[in-house]
Amino acid sequence: ATQAQAAATPAPAAPVAAAPKAATVPENVVARVGDTNISADDLRSYVAALAPREQAALAKDPAMLSQTVRLLLANRLVLQEAVAKKWDQQPSVAAQLERAREGAVVELYLQSVSTPPASFPSEDDLQKVYEANRAAFLMPRQFQLTQIYIAAPKEGDKAAEDKAKQELDDVQRKLRAPGADFAAIARGDNNAAKDAADLGWVAENQIRPEIRSQVMG
Repeated sequence: ATQAQAAATPAPAAPVAAAPKAATVPENVVARVGDTNISADDLRSYVAALAPREQAALAKDPAMLSQTVRLLLANRLVLQEAVAKKWDQQPSVAAQLERAREGAVVELYLQSVSTPPASFPSEDDLQKVYEANRAAFLMPRQFQLTQIYIAAPKEGDKAAEDKAKQELDDVQRKLRAPGADFAAIARGDNNAAKDAADLGWVAENQIRPEIRSQVMG
């Protein structure tokens, strides 16, 4: 008799249990508690709304930035709890929220319409303003002046007038001499009727015309 040789059939493999997948965290999340996340965009939006001084303080102190993240996370958790309990739907709370919303809308709108565009003023605008106010923008030349003053006599006093003219001629003669020292001449003892004073720096448009013509040659 012929014996049939049966082929051995392998037993089916037991299914392998799949390992549970770990919860994935979005790449831009900077803080998380349970299912509550604070993203980098949330943090940037919060910082952008701060005053410039507060932004500068955060940029200098990393510890303050960490505190800010914790504050945002705590606020987010409290908000979720309040919404879950429908606390925001209470009539009194809803009325306050609406008033706050209206105030925020008005403030933001006024800021938007009062802020000039980045292109203002243009180069043409600046040039027109400059041309229209060129004289006001120019700084007049200044001169450091020291005067020698000779008192003019009263009318009718011929002798005093002659004496003043003589003193004036004497001062002018000394000033015309080569190497004349104005300060030394002003301090001279021979001219009793004259006085000297340092006027300091005087703008061109504040100098009397007859003196300005001499100063400017």
